Amino acid sequence: MSSSSQSQMPRSLPPMGNMSQSASEPEPTREQLISPALVSTNPPPAKIAKLEVIKEGNFKQDFKTENDLEKPKPFSPMKVPYMETGCGSTLFKPMGAFSSDVKEEKNLTQSAKIDEDMSSCRAPLEVLQDCLTDIDWLENVTEEQKQELMIKANNMNEMAPSCNCLPPGHPENGPYYIHLGHANTKQALKQDFEQRLGVIGQQLRILYARFSGKEGKTSEDCPLAKWIIRRPNLEEKYLVVAKERYGHSCHYSIVVAAIIAWDGVPRDLADRAYTEIAFKTSSFGTETDRQCAANKKKTCACQGFDMNYNGASYTFGCSWTMYHNICKFCRSSEVHKFKLTDESAEGDLASICEELTNSVAPVYKQLAPDSFKNMALFDNVATDCRIGAPGNRIFSGFTCVCDFCAHAHKDTNNMVGGATAVVTLLRPEDRRLEAPEDQQFHVLPLYVPDCSQEELNNNVEMGGLTILDKFTRTIAVRDTKKANCKRGRLNAERKRMLDAMTKEDLKLPQFDGNLTVGSEDDLLTDTSLNVSDASLNSSADISQDLEGIMEGMKIITHESDCLEAFNDPNIGGVAFALPHGSILIECAKQELHATTALREPNRSHPHRIGLVFYQHKNLHHPSHGADEFQRKRAIREFRDYVQWLKGNYVPTEVKLRAMIESGFVFPEDVKTVNKPMDIANPKDYFQHDSYIGYEEAKRDIEAKVAAIEKEPDRDLETFTFDINTPIHDVNLDF
Repeated sequence: MSSSSQSQMPRSLPPMGNMSQSASEPEPTREQLISPALVSTNPPPAKIAKLEVIKEGNFKQDFKTENDLEKPKPFSPMKVPYMETGCGSTLFKPMGAFSSDVKEEKNLTQSAKIDEDMSSCRAPLEVLQDCLTDIDWLENVTEEQKQELMIKANNMNEMAPSCNCLPPGHPENGPYYIHLGHANTKQALKQDFEQRLGVIGQQLRILYARFSGKEGKTSEDCPLAKWIIRRPNLEEKYLVVAKERYGHSCHYSIVVAAIIAWDGVPRDLADRAYTEIAFKTSSFGTETDRQCAANKKKTCACQGFDMNYNGASYTFGCSWTMYHNICKFCRSSEVHKFKLTDESAEGDLASICEELTNSVAPVYKQLAPDSFKNMALFDNVATDCRIGAPGNRIFSGFTCVCDFCAHAHKDTNNMVGGATAVVTLLRPEDRRLEAPEDQQFHVLPLYVPDCSQEELNNNVEMGGLTILDKFTRTIAVRDTKKANCKRGRLNAERKRMLDAMTKEDLKLPQFDGNLTVGSEDDLLTDTSLNVSDASLNSSADISQDLEGIMEGMKIITHESDCLEAFNDPNIGGVAFALPHGSILIECAKQELHATTALREPNRSHPHRIGLVFYQHKNLHHPSHGADEFQRKRAIREFRDYVQWLKGNYVPTEVKLRAMIESGFVFPEDVKTVNKPMDIANPKDYFQHDSYIGYEEAKRDIEAKVAAIEKEPDRDLETFTFDINTPIHDVNLDF
């Protein structure tokens, strides 16, 4: 065919790379994978279409006869999910582009989650290898940027190298990775970090932890702490938490799990950041709904009851979105990385956050240089998806938590080979070295100390470790059936909590510390709280106490020391008491982590602000991935347009405008539905016999296609599906 028509043909699948190699063949080295010569000798295949299971509009059911089911399946490069891998990704299988036998998922959000390129499991070098064989991606990258990528890639190290110390399948001491640090002996690790950080003696402390696999939590599945690691004195500058790989004698026998710089951020900057961020978020911030905000049953009240002061989480910068598998700003004409309800306040917030980023990134580079290299690979290509100045662009965004209790979770959306940097900012009255009365702890709930009793005692005596024998909490259990209530503009956390309470015999919210509702006399006379009737509509006074928030409720509270977690020494709960201005680096994508709840959270004047800097996966595209989104959008809209022509689909008004903007032609009287899930009237579907000239136009198009001169070295008969079955192009069935 001619070049113009050839570009419209479906592109072939790219080679599977190492997957096609036999077991006896050696794997290519990193230099071979990223070699420019390899790219030049093997022309990169065209990028295949990626299917997003997102439908906006109404699709007509297509009932197939038995004869139709016996027809050969049409070829299509599109795929549908069929199995979860267990590591956050999904395996996909081919499907017909317009197959109607694909079952629609009930949960559209889950069905829209796409990970067909294994982005949850790909290391940075694997991402680069895919990019170098992607014509669409290379079109937006300059030669200078390509050369810079090659140089950076040659300086990167493996993240989980293998060894011959133990047979394959031998259990590890928790997740295995080396990009935060490693050594063959404890003494070698200490020398490495002393040299890396420029410290000696008591300025560096290394503690060892063991992965027990038993999560430290309360009876209501909320975070708790058993061993609290503290800064003992101002002389100590850094703390390293390491793991020993039992039975190993290689260079990776000791690996690092967490690093803390006690004085990570300059004091003046930390003070200003607390003041600015606390005011801006409490006044103009929009809370981010997070699954880790409550326990598994969604019955706890770890964020507090007063919605004016409850713990809150906010997100700034660029983040990965499952709807498009790239940056959430991929379709935005105007990007607000530091979005607030008052746009005029965004500038000051952006300024202080950029200043913090430029302060944290150099410290991160010193503490974890290998992880820094992984995160900086695409910093000059995907600059729009980074925060900070040149040289410091390793983070795509950050989560700001103000007195927010994060239940045990992993940051599965983070990139492979990176880590999070957690900056802690404390309120002025809690900035002394002494422990405050009400303090939040960052917990590794699956780890226990891995040291002798003598070493534990030494850490306790020096003030660097507190060993708890109980973790006191106030448990609230519903005693009577909850009456129905009217819900107005409650935030998502409150909605989930209130919905859960309507179920029979379900335990109710769990409080941390003192429950302060009503008067002290009420609490002294009766431990049960009878909540009066009150409306929960948007006009209600949300400053009212518990009686005005829940109606028809009777809550019985009791104290618990959570001794069930302390009776077993193998139940985890290693925690950090992070001081003002400290920086914690941990691999949050692989390690389960949490933060304990406060007795009286107050997001307007928070006890602790945690800034969790991260880089999400798949944020290696220029311009927030706008071109990648347009490519996917064209495929999706072509699919829907063909379905509309076939009389199987009625779009919404929004979808119709988008398709017209993309160049698809519709008649003036085209019918639409109000919502994607609305049932369309049978007369609303397109019927080609209602339009004069339709058949003539179709014959004209077919004649033009048939007149295209075919290239002599191309034979359509060679394009077959499965066992030499001729192609049946369903795109022409209208």
